[in-house]
Amino acid sequence: SKLPQTSLVFSLPEEILKTIFSLLPQSDIITMATTCKSMAEFVNRNFVPNVTLPLSNHNLRKLDRRYVLSLKSTFNIMALQKYRKCEYLRNLEKMCLIRLQN
Repeated sequence: SKLPQTSLVFSLPEEILKTIFSLLPQSDIITMATTCKSMAEFVNRNFVPNVTLPLSNHNLRKLDRRYVLSLKSTFNIMALQKYRKCEYLRNLEKMCLIRLQN
């Protein structure tokens, strides 16, 4: 059953909630998004559970400073490191990866 839409957790500042969520594993963040509409909106506004590279510029813009929790690639990222001007690596630099969990 879903929780009431006016949970007390949302009386906390959003930065505090982001800090709390940064301590949770990715699976818990995804689960939290299923508890109520407000929580789903918070999670979707601040986190992207999974990203698979390469991304088009259009999809990169959709990330819009949200925290990426899991990053996968169809390319070997280590092999691409020596090509600094590669668009693939520039896209990595544009992502918010500080909360990357795997």
